[in-house]
Amino acid sequence: MAITALTSTDSGADSLTTINGNFTDLDTTKADLASPSLTGNPTAPTQSASDNSTKIATTAYADNAASAATVPTVLTSVPRPLADASSTNITNNDFNSNTTQYLGMIYLPAKITVNNIYLPAVTATAAGTLDVVIYSEDGQTQLISETTPTISGAGTVTIPVSSVELEAGNYYIGINPNSTANIRLYCWVTSDLSPFNSISGEAMLTATTTITAGTPATSFTPSSLTYSTGNHIPLIRLAN
Repeated sequence: MAITALTSTDSGADSLTTINGNFTDLDTTKADLASPSLTGNPTAPTQSASDNSTKIATTAYADNAASAATVPTVLTSVPRPLADASSTNITNNDFNSNTTQYLGMIYLPAKITVNNIYLPAVTATAAGTLDVVIYSEDGQTQLISETTPTISGAGTVTIPVSSVELEAGNYYIGINPNSTANIRLYCWVTSDLSPFNSISGEAMLTATTTITAGTPATSFTPSSLTYSTGNHIPLIRLAN
């Protein structure tokens, strides 16, 4: 919108035409007071933080508010399955097939940077190692993939991790033995999840998948897994 200026040489008729044209231009290009339709990049003052009012919030205000928001973080976490309402929540299970990977969905209630995983074993019928993998909820990304030290009996093993940051949310944990290892782990009782594993087209919450001996799955499709009734989501502790 441009205003046409009057000059000292304009006649009265020309001046009237110019003035009317300016008013018409202003009327047709102005933004309405009610529900204006603005164009270009209109700006406004950036309000002070936590200004809970009807003032316009600029993108700078929104970005500052998002940056100041605190995300709950923890230094340690024992992730649980999505349901474990049984009267006895902990059982134990044998992991003894190096061509089977046992998978289960777990939940993290807060963000954590993982530097160590602690895995308690009940016993080892045949000593050996296990692969411990944490996948994204969609099964497409290995976020953590580590091999335990040799487990030869009861006790808790420490699995070092290189500062992997996990946000709050759902994940899959995968366990598979290597070679002829036969190791019994403490596991969550997950029998209460069975009604939800029969829903067609939805992700399996406790499952197994066939793998090349001792090689965890690179990725998988949660809704295409083989449902397993076994209580094989291991009890682990994640620590900073």
